[in-house]
Amino acid sequence: MSDFLRKFGAGFDDNEWLASIGVLDAFHDPAIDPPVERIKASVAEKTQRMVAEETAWEAAFAGTSAG
Repeated sequence: MSDFLRKFGAGFDDNEWLASIGVLDAFHDPAIDPPVERIKASVAEKTQRMVAEETAWEAAFAGTSAG
């Protein structure tokens, strides 16, 4: 559940979340969904932003708790 909530908060859509957990192929419908390559590229971009944001939070927290 926490993985879903982290990625929802980072703006992942349904297909991006499915790709992030490795099951996109089982649910992807080429007739209505964007190309797999585009979905995976978006996942990579959003994951990098999410990790950067979480790293900044950790650094901020470490700075405030060091006092």
